[in-house]
Amino acid sequence: MNLKLFPAKHLTGFLILILLCCFPGHAQIYQGFLGIPRLDHQPEIDGIIGAGEWNGAVHHTNFTVWTLDQYVPEKTEVKIGYDDGHLYLLFVGYFLDKKLFEDFIEEHKPVDSHMWGRTHFGVALSGQDVSILLKCGPTLSRMDFRDGDLSWNGNWDFEATLQDDHWTGEFCIPFSDLGLEKAPTAGEWRLTLEHCNPSGESSHWNGQVEFVKNKNLYAEFKPWPRPVPGRNKLGVCLYNKGPAPVRAICEISLIPFSGYPEFPGQTGQGNSPGMILGMRSKPMISETYFTVDKEQEVDRFVEYDLPAEGNYYASVVCRDDHGQLIRQIQGYWFALVPNRQRLVDIRKKLGEGISIVNDGPEEDRSYLMSRAGRIRSAIDALLQEVPAYMETREWDMLTSRVDSLEGETFRFLHMAKLYSSGLYHPGNAFGIAAAHSINKFRRDAGFPGQVTSFISLSGARNEYESFQLVILPLEGDLTGVEVRASDFHGRNGSMIPKTNIEISLVAYNLINWQANYVNQKKGWHPDPLIPVEEPFMLGGEDLCRPLWITIFVPEDSRHGSYTGQITVSANGNEQHLATVEFRVWDFHLPPESHLKTHTWDDIGVFEDFYGVNPLPVNWYTNFCNVLLKNRMNPSFAGTHYVDRTPVDGRYDFTTVEKVLQHAISLGMNRFTMLQMKKGVYQPGQLEAELQFIRAYTDFLQKKGWLDKALVEVWDEPTVLQWQQVKQRAERIKEISPDIRIQLFAGDSDPYLFWEPSVSAKYGLLDLIDIWAPYLLVNAPELQQKGKEIWTYFCTLARSNAPNFYIDAPPIYQRTIPWYCWMHGVDGFEHWSTTYFWRNAHKGLPPDQKWPAIPWDSRTYHDYHGEGQLVYPGPQGRIYPSMRLEIFRDGMEDYEYLFKLRELLDSKSAAGENEKLLQQAEALLKVGEYMLVRYPHDIQITLENTIRYPDRPALILETREKIALAIESLQNDSPR
Repeated sequence: MNLKLFPAKHLTGFLILILLCCFPGHAQIYQGFLGIPRLDHQPEIDGIIGAGEWNGAVHHTNFTVWTLDQYVPEKTEVKIGYDDGHLYLLFVGYFLDKKLFEDFIEEHKPVDSHMWGRTHFGVALSGQDVSILLKCGPTLSRMDFRDGDLSWNGNWDFEATLQDDHWTGEFCIPFSDLGLEKAPTAGEWRLTLEHCNPSGESSHWNGQVEFVKNKNLYAEFKPWPRPVPGRNKLGVCLYNKGPAPVRAICEISLIPFSGYPEFPGQTGQGNSPGMILGMRSKPMISETYFTVDKEQEVDRFVEYDLPAEGNYYASVVCRDDHGQLIRQIQGYWFALVPNRQRLVDIRKKLGEGISIVNDGPEEDRSYLMSRAGRIRSAIDALLQEVPAYMETREWDMLTSRVDSLEGETFRFLHMAKLYSSGLYHPGNAFGIAAAHSINKFRRDAGFPGQVTSFISLSGARNEYESFQLVILPLEGDLTGVEVRASDFHGRNGSMIPKTNIEISLVAYNLINWQANYVNQKKGWHPDPLIPVEEPFMLGGEDLCRPLWITIFVPEDSRHGSYTGQITVSANGNEQHLATVEFRVWDFHLPPESHLKTHTWDDIGVFEDFYGVNPLPVNWYTNFCNVLLKNRMNPSFAGTHYVDRTPVDGRYDFTTVEKVLQHAISLGMNRFTMLQMKKGVYQPGQLEAELQFIRAYTDFLQKKGWLDKALVEVWDEPTVLQWQQVKQRAERIKEISPDIRIQLFAGDSDPYLFWEPSVSAKYGLLDLIDIWAPYLLVNAPELQQKGKEIWTYFCTLARSNAPNFYIDAPPIYQRTIPWYCWMHGVDGFEHWSTTYFWRNAHKGLPPDQKWPAIPWDSRTYHDYHGEGQLVYPGPQGRIYPSMRLEIFRDGMEDYEYLFKLRELLDSKSAAGENEKLLQQAEALLKVGEYMLVRYPHDIQITLENTIRYPDRPALILETREKIALAIESLQNDSPR
């Protein structure tokens, strides 16, 4: 059955769950609960922990980075207490690298400046139909809301200090900020505590709280231990402030479930407000009783049993002997590796391989069957040993042995598939398998589907088309691996030269961290594309190692069918040949994309990685080449290499002119000339910025590039800053009405540009040329007047939605431009391509950086690959990611759709074949067959945007239909 978990009322979207469906009898999913004690005296709010001033406060350390899959305690501590008039909180937030922490601390900002993603402590308290949200940072920047109103400013106090390995913050919150005369003694109150640290170690706690006067018993639970079969122990600290012994009951609830949690209510950023678990048996409850003497503190253990492998949802609660709730901690799910089930599945895989061999030719069959027999005997023997491993609890050792057997089984399955296709003979050290770019292959798992050395591709002129040739090691390491491409010859005598074919080895990143979304596979994930320029070695432990092969179709290529070969050789003399059939369509793609793209590209991280400052211009243009090849504008090309400080009243645009000339020649059609300050300018600063804009505008007008440039007037301003946004925009328009002004903004009154009454009231519509709202907005009437409507992704996407996460399927990146087409937006912005600061390691020598050490995929907070689409190669070479090249394929799909739209418009006016027009028109309605269209009042990215995420080949089939429709319409007759 399914167990449905849905949210209680909450403030910030953290995961708070209650049980609505369970087995017969009573079971409960516990939310966080904390009793807040009354203090005898008021702490001094100075950011310094004075001796004894927090005596009597409850000590809280049950913070988690994320409550799914693994319990990762983040070293944040809080002490909480209250008196008649105030709630007091002491935060202590630790960090591993003080310099890194200080690098992320921003200057003091005016009250209610944007603080999302900035270092801060946060408190949210709600109850009795009122809520407040308070945030404050190390420099005492602060913002607060009451009932969602940012214009409210409370009377709360905060002070902070920075120490060697932590920072400390103290809050004093008067209950009058909640409209109360004194501490509430009734009703349900909810508290959220967060420590936001942009370096990635952010944490939170969320739950119900009670303000208590006379409670004597308090409990503190230790981090959950690594699970082992049988008995497990969870540490608990109990302290009794009272004058008599007390009795405590600690209860652990474990819900066994199958598969992964589902999140049907997920919209946009943050954790899901609901979860569904597929229960495999009724909940297991373990109770442990303790007696704590008066005025004593004791450390004890709560025991619980894990009788079987699999997934569990766990929670723990402490009550006194009267049943009064003392403490609850948030639930999380974990897995005891299902080794027995894995062995059963491996045996099935072995049987699949045996069936394939039995159906194949008789030659060499006996060798393969003998090998299968040895593997089957080993599997059966290990299955018999599982109970012993349960008893000894050496589960990790068993996992290692199962991993080894799984690898042997997959190698046999590869041999069987190759044998069935006539591609294997005993003694072969490796095989190859061709596949489309829409797939991802695990290096530690088998190749899915049928193995073939033939692949059929297609592309238009001026298009890049990628595919994969997967190397399958069969008998140990492969040395001296070489890959060569032939020329591709057409039946009409034309040729695509081999110099137009790029070959890269797909490298892998190890992901062993559960991000703020459900990743169904930790481990090795493919992403960096390393050019193959000399022989290389592949380790025999790998099961699949793809080559990424990209073919560029020259502008002067004749349409028709071409054939070429890719040869892979290794171990001295063994080689295998793949055949590629390539169809060139009878149309071309323009070098400048119709869907505008925009991204931030900080080059400081390159300077830190390479140890150079400034970054050589040719190194930056290498980066531009990679982005523009993949139809992503390097949007800060106009902000680098130009000094905004004039010399004798003049600005030097010499270097930036070379950069812009190079990028525009490759198709760049949007770039930023200035990103204005996210905050208030000091006296004289705004005038200096306007002076620079005036000079830059004159330069761009003379070059004929002003129509490609924009000014980012303010990044995500709050509702209180709209007047300053308007003032900036008005001053810029005074310089030249042709300057395009761009605004990333929210979904509140000043920025609801698509609402006529709001536009008239605030006067921003006529000033802003490019709107990029948080919400996905359809406003065709404004686009007809020359306004551009963009959509942008910034850690917003989860589950079946377009996103750039490394651990997401390729279909997610491929469908981003389709998503933009469906909603009719003019541009797509991904906030960054170079946010890989964890891997910069400033000051270290090259041999202590990637690729000599593993790449840390946690880029923005703990999102894997978010804001990072390239990798730094040696000496300023830039390597693309798989995700970037897959996105390019989607951008080229967009051009197919755009070209079909143009043809349909011209043919409809000419009264062409009605049936053909109807069929072609249906292909443009991607929201009816490819994606799911949502109304624009739902967040920008959603679950289930992709109709068939498990059938990525549909996008290739549709692309071919669109290409055939284009050719048919060009020739005025159906084919």
